[in-house]
Amino acid sequence: MVEPKESQHFEFYSPGSSEELIPLRESPIYTEDRIGLKTLDEAGKLHFISIDGDHLQFSTDWFVENIVKIYLN
Repeated sequence: MVEPKESQHFEFYSPGSSEELIPLRESPIYTEDRIGLKTLDEAGKLHFISIDGDHLQFSTDWFVENIVKIYLN
């Protein structure tokens, strides 16, 4: 289990807090463009995809429609 769940989208707790989250676009990893997230975002190439359900429990049809056809063709 990832804690906090928002860390899957590069958000994490504020220093010293176990409740307050720092939104991605306000975090140093983004504002200082440490791994290129800001550059990707400004170019319109940063996408966050979510699906309801358990971790990695998606259908092949969903994967083809939402990943393969959009990002791999």
